[in-house]
Amino acid sequence: MTRTRQGKIDREELAALVADGWTTAEIAAHYDAHVDSISKIRRHLGISADQRAPRIDREEVARLVDNGWTNRAIAKELHVHPDSISRIRHELGITNPHRPRPMTPERLTRIREMIEDGWSHAEIHRTEGADKETLARYFPGTAWTPQQRAEYVSTLRSINTHFNKRPARYDRRKYEAA
Repeated sequence: MTRTRQGKIDREELAALVADGWTTAEIAAHYDAHVDSISKIRRHLGISADQRAPRIDREEVARLVDNGWTNRAIAKELHVHPDSISRIRHELGITNPHRPRPMTPERLTRIREMIEDGWSHAEIHRTEGADKETLARYFPGTAWTPQQRAEYVSTLRSINTHFNKRPARYDRRKYEAA
């Protein structure tokens, strides 16, 4: 990895690496630079871009997924776009670990009780993980109206204002210990 004193990439060495058959992604990894930066330098030097994208090793992707890596982390490691990793996972049949939980009768009962207790769909989503489409499908017409949301926000603001008010000056006579 050769850089000049200003931290710039050595253009002659980059041209030599391209001549040796290195891809833009491999050169970016070599210089610890972003792929777009290397592409820009190649264009400036008149060196054509890679003719084809490098083939991503499916076994390496599967191994990294098994080790708990995220799509973004794998993409950074392999110098590719995260969408490419998503496509490969789909191709390999590796499901997303964050797939939704099934709506079991117990879960439906729990959510129904939350709705009856006045919980908003947003609160239920944060607690139970059921998205708004699922809630609308299983419990139609139970979402808060804009007026209910506004009343809730107004109530929260008044409570927060009440508890955040402090006397301008502390008066010991007024707040004597009991």
